[in-house]
Amino acid sequence: MKKHAFFAVVLVALLALPAMGLAQTEFSLGGYLKLESFWDSKAIPKNINLPPAVLGDRNATHGRFNMTAQSSRFNFTIKGPKLWGATITGFLEVDFDVQGDDRQSASHAYQPRLRHAFFRMNWPGTELLFGQYWSFFSEFYPELVQDGPFQGHGCATHRLPQIRVTQEFGMGPGKLTLSGLIGKPTDTNDSGNLNYPISNSPLEGQTSETPQLQAKIQYEADLWGKAGFYGRPRGFVAQVAGGWQRSRYRTDDRIGPLTDQQEYLNNWVIQGTLFIPVIPTTTANLAGTSALTVQAYVGQGLDFIGNGTGMNHILHFHPNRVDRHLVKTWGGYVQANYYFSNQWFLNVAAGLGSNYDVDTYTDVAASTRPVHHWWEVSPALYYRPISAVKFGLQYTYTRANYYRMSTYNPATGAISEFNPPTNWGDAHSVRFGAWFFF
Repeated sequence: MKKHAFFAVVLVALLALPAMGLAQTEFSLGGYLKLESFWDSKAIPKNINLPPAVLGDRNATHGRFNMTAQSSRFNFTIKGPKLWGATITGFLEVDFDVQGDDRQSASHAYQPRLRHAFFRMNWPGTELLFGQYWSFFSEFYPELVQDGPFQGHGCATHRLPQIRVTQEFGMGPGKLTLSGLIGKPTDTNDSGNLNYPISNSPLEGQTSETPQLQAKIQYEADLWGKAGFYGRPRGFVAQVAGGWQRSRYRTDDRIGPLTDQQEYLNNWVIQGTLFIPVIPTTTANLAGTSALTVQAYVGQGLDFIGNGTGMNHILHFHPNRVDRHLVKTWGGYVQANYYFSNQWFLNVAAGLGSNYDVDTYTDVAASTRPVHHWWEVSPALYYRPISAVKFGLQYTYTRANYYRMSTYNPATGAISEFNPPTNWGDAHSVRFGAWFFF
């Protein structure tokens, strides 16, 4: 009997240990449930993150209707103990915005996807963050019905494992923020260039010997009042961010046995953002207010921040060598909103991504047609009767202009040209979204 009592006491003590360790930790659940319904004039992805097919493509000439709840997500916020005078907060977020396989259906569960997983330590005016979180290029998302708005043609969709430090300084009526991060480099070339000997399926993060570096400077102030950004009053914001990484490529071997040689190219980007209250308010009431958001970027090899036209690099062919160049791209977006009331508001956004260093199609050697520039215009009407529920109805027009297609013959050094009847494609879309926030 004493033996059983002893084991019972030990078991209770062991079960109590986790509770004792979590006594200073608080958990809260958040996220939203989302239904998207959409009709597209062409078969384009749900998030419109690939350009519309060229006119005459028989695989993409029909309309389609679809509905999905896979963009629903949930998160945990964890408030931890203090350390070195800092408050520790953790955040974990998961969604299901990934298709599993060809058998995907409404009754076949979508795959969970890790979006964010980080914790931060906060002192007065200073923050230190460890984990996976947004980059500095994704902090001002346009408010659209689809997820990943303007991904590839106006606004970066980029999360990365990182160590980030942020310092705030009071400056007049507002605050100046300086931030920097060191993060995981993004693979910017295909698996054929990885040349990774351990596995037939090359591991992610094997194409750079340097980390990805980003920096940001931002000034935010209530100078003449605030206006709505995602339903919350916000003052004037001016932000400049920059990023860089050095990517490794295996030298192209179509000219000869060059597989042991390496090329190192520099991916970089500079981005500026303005949020301007046009018709401001000095209270929490957004009725009658209006705001303008303007974002512009320029850089090269922009796959490293999830932006650009999808044409990260090009090959220039010569009789005895191949030169690889990162494609230079510029773009951005403009967004304007107007709140008829605190429940009804109109939002109009337009985004663009365009290459500017490839002058003619003979610079491009590809088996598929690369995009020269790609843009989208999306007006949307939203109704948010309570803070927990939101509805949106949106029309979208997107268009892409393609380079003409060309291929290279290494035996003769000749470039063969193709002249299809058109070099552009477009698509129309009507989308309805319904969110329940918790």
